Amino acid sequence: MIALCAIIVVSCQSDTDKADKFRLNNEFVKAAELYKKAAAEGDAYAMWRLAHAYKNGEGVEHDKEKMLQYLKLAAEGGCEEAEYDLATLYLFGTYGINKDAKKGKAMIDAIVNQTDNSYVLTQFASLLFYGTEPYDEDKDKAFVILDNIKDKNESTYLLLACVYENGTATMSPNINKAVKYYKKAFDNGFKYSAYLLYLDYMLGYGGLKADTTIALEWLQKGVEANNNECMVEMSDYCLSEDSKYSLYHNVSRGLSLLETAAKHGSSNANRILGGYYYGGEHVRKDDIKAFEYTTKSAEMGDATGTYNLGWFYINGVGCDKDITKGIEIWEEAVRLGSGDAATKLYIYYSGYNNNNGVPQGPINKQLAKEYLLTAAKMGERYAFFNLARHYLNGSEMFEKNNQMAFIYTQKAADAGVVDAYGVLAYLYKEGIGCDKDLDKAREYENMTKAKEDLEKEKQIEK
Repeated sequence: MIALCAIIVVSCQSDTDKADKFRLNNEFVKAAELYKKAAAEGDAYAMWRLAHAYKNGEGVEHDKEKMLQYLKLAAEGGCEEAEYDLATLYLFGTYGINKDAKKGKAMIDAIVNQTDNSYVLTQFASLLFYGTEPYDEDKDKAFVILDNIKDKNESTYLLLACVYENGTATMSPNINKAVKYYKKAFDNGFKYSAYLLYLDYMLGYGGLKADTTIALEWLQKGVEANNNECMVEMSDYCLSEDSKYSLYHNVSRGLSLLETAAKHGSSNANRILGGYYYGGEHVRKDDIKAFEYTTKSAEMGDATGTYNLGWFYINGVGCDKDITKGIEIWEEAVRLGSGDAATKLYIYYSGYNNNNGVPQGPINKQLAKEYLLTAAKMGERYAFFNLARHYLNGSEMFEKNNQMAFIYTQKAADAGVVDAYGVLAYLYKEGIGCDKDLDKAREYENMTKAKEDLEKEKQIEK
């Protein structure tokens, strides 16, 4: 296990040892009580563990303020694990810490250069493995660091599993070793490994034999271990109408799993519940609850949840209508990575008439152009289609460019924008931005016709 900080006294030693055992046995309430007792006696390691408990809702209610409070106290007490975690908050600007990448990197480098702490070295190896700015990707160096750690812990095992699953420049992937280390990580306390094992067995990743039974067994183990990702995923099976998963169908359990994950700090669970209450799916429609859950999701930095919250304010769903605030929230959603928000802001500032519920804002073509390009960069499919139309016809924002028109029409079609099929058929037929290809033109014309026929059938059913 992770080395204890120097200030821990003998009486606390036994409390933290017992707490660690309870935690590994999924007895989170008992673990949290002992961590609290040890923390009150000055145990910095227990403070660090409490910080993670409040972050993940393990034995206590999710509370990001208490998480940050205990993390800072642990770092001040000399706990290297906490010092490293605090440095990463500066590096990424999360949990109420203003981003200061330069300060975060300096803190990390200072800790790494003078420690043999397995947690710290593992987390640093993770930055190298994934090439997380400001560190360059170096998977082989990451593997060397991990391989040389003497006192391997759950985080070390998890990252070793990722290394073996993906391979490096000098080492081929080995899914069997990856599975071995995922299991070691789970047994040693990293319960998220259950979710990764579920995915590997469900998808048959890396040559692993796909096995739905084993996959769902791991998912259930993750649920029992209080893992949020597993609870959210299992809720899908509980709420599914697919006869293949009738054994798991249980609406009450599905909602309960989502509510538990939401209380434990899952932004995903809060966003999903917000959507259910808004649409009246699985629950009675309740705009107030939809707004409350969506707000929590946005507060946790969920990009889609933040986009949804902006939409709620703009349309007065569960709150007083406030277009200005809604636009500000959409701007934040873009910063968090929402392509939907970027597309809507393009519409808001472009001055074009629309029937998609987006209000008309002050016309600002330059800002509209920037948001459209941002949305396309994020892979938002309707941004592709809008860009294609600008390039095909020429506009105040973009000069006519047939080649770019074809590229973005193809991207939109590949992403499933059915209106792009007819345009692509026309481009292939006329050879605009591409070589003329009548076979391709007929293919996309047929796709367009199939879509029109489906719409006619829906109209008849109504």
